Amino acid sequence: MSANDLFHGGDRPRPALENRLDELFRAGQAVPTRWVPRRLILQNYWLFGYQEFHFGNGRLVLRGPNGSGKTSVLVSAVTLVLDGAKGGSRLDPFGQGGRSMAYYLLGKAEAEEGGGTFYHDDRTGYVALEFQHGGDGRFLTIGVGLRGRRLSAAATPRVDSWGFVVRDGRRVGRERPLELTTREGVPLTRAELAERVGAGGVVVERVADYQTEVNRALFGFVEEEDYRFLMQILLALRSPKLNKELKPTDVAEILSDSLPGLDVALLERVTQIMDDIDATRA
Repeated sequence: MSANDLFHGGDRPRPALENRLDELFRAGQAVPTRWVPRRLILQNYWLFGYQEFHFGNGRLVLRGPNGSGKTSVLVSAVTLVLDGAKGGSRLDPFGQGGRSMAYYLLGKAEAEEGGGTFYHDDRTGYVALEFQHGGDGRFLTIGVGLRGRRLSAAATPRVDSWGFVVRDGRRVGRERPLELTTREGVPLTRAELAERVGAGGVVVERVADYQTEVNRALFGFVEEEDYRFLMQILLALRSPKLNKELKPTDVAEILSDSLPGLDVALLERVTQIMDDIDATRA
């Protein structure tokens, strides 16, 4: 499948594309028995009114000229929607902190209404990531809601956020739909989303609570420190120039840190064996 087949814009994706991806998934061609990403959904985010990016067997290819938005899409998937953290360093793979969440929602701080540039005064948007389980075909959707407001020309824009996890199989814009907008196409507020999600999931305001819910639903790490370490690995791997930014020593350190801790009982057993060997030699 080519890169162009994995990308599609517009109000809704082509049925033929999704049918083909469903066929690949059902065929079980190297589909792991775990959660596999299926769709990245951007609603009122940056220059996108509504955009879907489709994964084929968990893989996504983004291709386009400089400035076409590949990096912005990458940032939304890794790691914004995975942990809800929206600091400047998280939103810039180049590590320069050049773009804030206020920029992605409202435009540049110096932009003016009617000036012909990307500008919003008050805007609510959503970034969601849909997963399907390779074992039983269940669907899971996680996402963050964002509201940005320009308070004044001199003040820093305010951005509020909330996170949600939908576990009951409902899909954004699909069968048993979970729409992120009203009938009139207005993005839902946090309270409206919470009412719509209901008992089929959870909507939280704190980033820490969102991370807990995502870990519980998607990854299942016993220790949340392991979940946070995974986010750090993903941040390192999304670097635009891995051969420049990630040294062999850095890779070695990451791999060493990712190894599970040794069982205390096993260590005690090895120590006892070594003591027994020393005693026998003596």
